[in-house]
Amino acid sequence: MLLKDIYNQEFIFDLANNIKKFFHNFDKKLFIEQIFNQDWQKYSLKERMGHISNVINHNLSEDYQENIHILKNVAQNVKKFQYNNLSLIIFADFIEKFGLDDFETSIKALKFFTSFGSAEFAIRKFLLKYEKQTLEKILEFSLDQNYHVRRLASEGIRPRLPWGIALKKYQKNPAAILPILENLKNDENEYVRRSVANNLNDISKDNAEICLEITKKWQQENCNHKMIQHSLRTLLKSGNQKALELMGYNKISAKITNFKCLKEIKIGDNLSFSFILNNEAKNNIRIEYAIYFLLKNGKFYRKIFQIKQGNFSKDKFSFNKKHSFKKITTRKYYSGIHKIGIILNGKEILKENFNLRNAP
Repeated sequence: MLLKDIYNQEFIFDLANNIKKFFHNFDKKLFIEQIFNQDWQKYSLKERMGHISNVINHNLSEDYQENIHILKNVAQNVKKFQYNNLSLIIFADFIEKFGLDDFETSIKALKFFTSFGSAEFAIRKFLLKYEKQTLEKILEFSLDQNYHVRRLASEGIRPRLPWGIALKKYQKNPAAILPILENLKNDENEYVRRSVANNLNDISKDNAEICLEITKKWQQENCNHKMIQHSLRTLLKSGNQKALELMGYNKISAKITNFKCLKEIKIGDNLSFSFILNNEAKNNIRIEYAIYFLLKNGKFYRKIFQIKQGNFSKDKFSFNKKHSFKKITTRKYYSGIHKIGIILNGKEILKENFNLRNAP
């Protein structure tokens, strides 16, 4: 099943039936015909979402506030299909498209609908148009009793939210959003804390020192260790020494021996490799490997993958790993010499070549 197929016939029929319950002038047959137009099968997930919002708007009343009241009732009755609440993001999408001129109604509606389908994408449009008012509301959300609303406070202001509008102002200077993260740093719900970590990780990509300063402070305040480590994941992967030291990954007495990897594989196969970690004293160790992907222009793109991290005793440890070169839509492979490296606590210990060739 493709992700876009969460918007399938079963979902649309159920949506139409529920709209009819709460809006008696609703033409269910026309609604369904307009949804399943000649381009429906071509639409991506986001395009289907936007199309459904447009058709809902076309078939409801001309009063936006009345439509929000109708959709609140619908959201509480529509079935949850595969992928849980992802399909119900259409309600926040509707607000983003048709509610920008009614701040008070829309911001209250986003708070309501985020429990059904996250409103983190929609609220960003309001941040851009009504920054001061929206930040004030988001600060209130960060203290709400509902953990979905608290998560919206953090996730909605992420500077680099994937698939969302980039908040370039906060990429340059995240000061305005830091009080919200402070309110949520000790949240009882891991779902919320993970969002806080994602937000701070976004900040680290543009303002590493600010991220390090905050995480150091939070560590001194005995905040959740897992959250702090997740906040630093990009800096840890990049080998940032301050981040590594903060997480206890200091200089170590360890060596890599018996490294072996296939010297030649074809696209579609796995690169198998193995090695032994000789640890000469008890240490916190972060073990990673890097693949240097050959690009079309002959240069390399280095990507790091984690193997294991934690406290290692004085001993020898064997590792056998595989890296898939199966064709994927997000990366194009080029035949030729690639490289693999092994990294201990941010430092690349060894690097060897292997040949990736086209499948026959």
